[in-house]
Amino acid sequence: MLKKLFIVLLLLLLLIWLYDNLSLEANLMQRQPSKLEAVGAKCLDLSERSVASVTPIIEYQRLELISRQSYALSRCMIDRGYIENAAWRKGAEQHAVGISQQQKISISEALETLRRKDMTIFNVQNQQASYWMAKK
Repeated sequence: MLKKLFIVLLLLLLLIWLYDNLSLEANLMQRQPSKLEAVGAKCLDLSERSVASVTPIIEYQRLELISRQSYALSRCMIDRGYIENAAWRKGAEQHAVGISQQQKISISEALETLRRKDMTIFNVQNQQASYWMAKK
């Protein structure tokens, strides 16, 4: 009886050890954020906190808030060694022409809207060029 109990305990410990090691490996296999993603998350948080106390009442104030937030994000990223990617700019200019014709807005407004949207994306997974690139 004691032998059976010892074998069962040994098997139980072996199963616990295997489960622990497999879960540890799974945690290690999870993708670590890149440097761009880590810096981008910090800067995005900083830009959101920079306008947290502002409550827009009229449309102009809402646009000013968006502008302040994108400026804070841009300055933070530049201070940490990132600049606008020229390849992104070239592709965005072509895309902005189509958007401007479709929505009947100016090309510069369409480009600015794309810029503000893409500057907050830090993990590019498709063939599209990232907005940010490290300074050389």
